[in-house]
Amino acid sequence: MPAPGDGSPSVRCVGSGLYAAFDRFPSPKGAATHLGAWAPTLAERVDPLVLAVLGDASMPGWQREGRIEIVRDRRTGADPLTRAIAFGRAVTALADRRDDLVLAQARDPWGAAGLGASRAVRRGDVPLVFEVNGLPSIELPVAWPGLTPATLAKITALEDRCLRSADAVVVPSGVLAALLRARGVPDERLHVIPNGATVASSPPPRPADAPERYVVYVGAVQPWQGVDIALAAMRRLADLDVALVVCAAAPPKRTRSLRAPSRRLGVEDRGLAPRGRPHRGRGVAGWRRRVARPVALRGAQRHPGLLPAQGARVARRRHAGRGIGPPGRARDHAR
Repeated sequence: MPAPGDGSPSVRCVGSGLYAAFDRFPSPKGAATHLGAWAPTLAERVDPLVLAVLGDASMPGWQREGRIEIVRDRRTGADPLTRAIAFGRAVTALADRRDDLVLAQARDPWGAAGLGASRAVRRGDVPLVFEVNGLPSIELPVAWPGLTPATLAKITALEDRCLRSADAVVVPSGVLAALLRARGVPDERLHVIPNGATVASSPPPRPADAPERYVVYVGAVQPWQGVDIALAAMRRLADLDVALVVCAAAPPKRTRSLRAPSRRLGVEDRGLAPRGRPHRGRGVAGWRRRVARPVALRGAQRHPGLLPAQGARVARRRHAGRGIGPPGRARDHAR
């Protein structure tokens, strides 16, 4: 399967597609950025592409953008798990209303389960593509520590059912592919498509209040994202006068929670400075000017052992005179 914008020739299908994501769209989150890149690419292959997403009362329930029809689930008042189950049922109903469906794709188990329950997918007439960018069975216990073991077991079983029934499973990294391989997904159905980024030809100027030397952490601050590794690595750079700048896709309350671990690690005075949401405008590009090293850690990449010492050695090599690598190599830098 070609990645968005990779120059592969367009292949048109005679029929419609349904792309389901239990995420608000549009929004400043990375999930919405992903949807905004993939949906137009899928719309080159099907017509129309129905994009089933979340929204609120300020957004239209139905919207047409070229060959893309956006259908938003705007219900409120229920807990997220109840909404997720209802979203899956709505996706099934959407799929069953389309007699010309030729492609079914989802980026979470809620949408994948909904598509898998549709008549066309159950008959085997329509292939099911399941994108795995993260697993609720890993992430939800962090967000909701009160989840019961029985509920967690049901979520894990739902994930396994979706992984078994999908014709193709798409992941953004080889490490996540290895995790799914261990859960029984065979290699012939597993496809690694790394995340990409659009790089501005002329990045904005370096922020006026930027430290002289600094490391930039870009992303969310949930525990599985790896920000604690960036904090721990700062201890090994104590002799280099390097600050840490956090460009976090999180509200101020969540970024303030980083203060306690930074105090515990003894790096609170190293310039920890949350800098707002990275997906708005071109702010992150400016922070890359004269940065000691960009850091982009993901939870799945931590399993083989992203040691703080490795991050420290990378930054030291930069101070020895080596430049920053190509923008797409941030993951390798983190290793």
